[in-house]
Amino acid sequence: MKIAIFGSSFQKEEQIKKVVDAVKKNGAEIFLEEQLHQYLCSNYNLYCNTGGIIKGRDFDTDMVVSIGGDGTFLRSAAKIGNKQIPILGI
Repeated sequence: MKIAIFGSSFQKEEQIKKVVDAVKKNGAEIFLEEQLHQYLCSNYNLYCNTGGIIKGRDFDTDMVVSIGGDGTFLRSAAKIGNKQIPILGI
């Protein structure tokens, strides 16, 4: 299973770690949104090596997890568009 994780640069390290570790524990391949990937690598040196980095709207995963507030969820939904990918907001 491929899971995309979207988020903003306001995330706390422990929140992201819990979600990513839970996804990894269940054997899913993780794809990070480019903005979130840059934030995690530069601020926490976390998850620099993932299954892939999502740039723009060109991606295909089984699910999207959106971590943040309403704005992050809406941005995630806009990137998904009409792809019929389920989205979970946290």
